[in-house]
Amino acid sequence: MIRYPQKVDNTEAGIFETDYIKGEARFKPPHKTTVYSPGYRYRILVRLVRGRTEDRPAIKVQLTKKPEVVRDFFSDAAPATSDGLEEQVILYRIGRELQLARAIARANEKANKKGVAPAAPK
Repeated sequence: MIRYPQKVDNTEAGIFETDYIKGEARFKPPHKTTVYSPGYRYRILVRLVRGRTEDRPAIKVQLTKKPEVVRDFFSDAAPATSDGLEEQVILYRIGRELQLARAIARANEKANKKGVAPAAPK
């Protein structure tokens, strides 16, 4: 989420909201060419909710993309629909980061048991 402009970043409440993403910063699907209108912009809202599944702690990640089209300076923004691809990409990246963090933690535990210096996380 580093590449997105931040509007709200409240880690205590588990809320992250981007500022309006427009222009060249908009997501472009790699499998097709997409031409957006100049007034197309969107915000991404991420909410994290702590909970439990069975006997293990869990965190629910809720990702919402709010696209809209601004026709001109005087009219209000009209809501648009999202194809859901960018949201899936972000959730995939979050999952991969968690997998990598767990793998590094397991490697460090094994290294500590053997008495070898632990691997440094990136």
